[in-house]
Amino acid sequence: NVAEKIYEHFSLFYTEGFDLKKTYLMKYAFSSYTYNSLREKSKYGLSPLQLLLTYAYKKAKELLTYTNFSINKVAISVGFDDNAYFTKQFKRIVGTTPTNYRN
Repeated sequence: NVAEKIYEHFSLFYTEGFDLKKTYLMKYAFSSYTYNSLREKSKYGLSPLQLLLTYAYKKAKELLTYTNFSINKVAISVGFDDNAYFTKQFKRIVGTTPTNYRN
């Protein structure tokens, strides 16, 4: 189904960033971002952006646990260009900073 294709796309392209309105996914799945948001939210309980962030932070936690990558490299690896924004959002979503999570 479409929601599963969206999740599959996220798993392959989560490093591309977060402007979902302009991704291939939106062009592929639906012509309307709002419609897509509502469809995805009904399947997973999350909007597409929330789903992508959840996936990205899951990957970030794996990188922090199993690699010695710098926080900046982890941020870039999961699609964030701004290390400060990544850290702020990581703390908001995970409940601690990336440095504290690693320790």
